[in-house]
Amino acid sequence: MGTILLGVLIVLLLILLIALFGTFTFRLFLSYDKGFRGKVYLKWISSFFISLEYDTGEELVSGRILGKRFGAKEDRGEAEEDSEYQFSEPDTEKESAPVEDYIPERPQEDYVPDTGDKIETKDEPIEKKEKKAKKRDGAQKKDNLIFMIRNKRWRDKILNWLKRVMRSLLRLIKFERLKVYGKAGFCDPVLTGKMFGYLVAVKSAMALEKRSYQINIEPVFMKDHIEFESEVGFKSSLWRVCVPLLTATFLFPYISTYRLWKKAGKKDLKS
Repeated sequence: MGTILLGVLIVLLLILLIALFGTFTFRLFLSYDKGFRGKVYLKWISSFFISLEYDTGEELVSGRILGKRFGAKEDRGEAEEDSEYQFSEPDTEKESAPVEDYIPERPQEDYVPDTGDKIETKDEPIEKKEKKAKKRDGAQKKDNLIFMIRNKRWRDKILNWLKRVMRSLLRLIKFERLKVYGKAGFCDPVLTGKMFGYLVAVKSAMALEKRSYQINIEPVFMKDHIEFESEVGFKSSLWRVCVPLLTATFLFPYISTYRLWKKAGKKDLKS
């Protein structure tokens, strides 16, 4: 029995590790040649588990979930064929029977003339008290917050906490690749030469970062022309998403914030 439980725990631990550290792959494909066309692709661990694909040209979403395909072209065609006969046209030949005009009798009610005077009720003083209490609480919270912001020690702690959260957010997505292939140019050859001079400088700067950059664009002189194909890829995981949340939750200065808030409240009571 103990061996079975140990085996189940090991399997569950492996599933948890795969779920946490399994990578999400996001890719965006763009092309332009007398019109834009794009494709978005998302995959988790493997295309067998979860894969989604959206094509802007065909306006079709397709993919797989646990090996089961959906959104295929033939499925879409069958759905469109079935939808043509979903609703039947109304039969206009049949004439509906005439309906006599019927005006229901209104029940007699006590008539109260509207003099424009506001009728006071017993609940109105209670509502006024509640509004005053809310305004007083809001003003007190605002004063407490201003008091805390003026405290340099607490302000430094909050700034350090925000810096750590922002650093973890910057590591949320990992760059994978950038590929651009195309042809471009202008009628003015001087302008085309300047553009490609800037492009060479950008490619040289990208090469120093030792990342997967591939930018190849051929110059076209003496005419306005542009066409390209590009691919951008990123990676992430559930663990990368959880890190900023854990950082924001566990590194927040709760104790100093609570003490300073209480101190601000006592100061308001004394004043």
